[in-house]
Amino acid sequence: MNEILNHLKQKYNKLGLSRTELSKELNLSLATLDRMLAKGESLPDYKKIGRQYIFPLIAIADFFKSKEEKKHLTEEEKMG
Repeated sequence: MNEILNHLKQKYNKLGLSRTELSKELNLSLATLDRMLAKGESLPDYKKIGRQYIFPLIAIADFFKSKEEKKHLTEEEKMG
């Protein structure tokens, strides 16, 4: 997780990302991200300030780590 977090800190030079920035990191359109937010689908934890969403870098790094762990476990189960 530290590698992901450090990469995000260096790339953005701030502690949280906007919806637009997160959509780029997740390789999603902004419309898709907005639908996921509206439906409560799995996304990094966020803070909502007024109409603005802020996604802390630590939450994004945790999200990527958990997705990678789930992917790894699924691959192990397939191999049996």
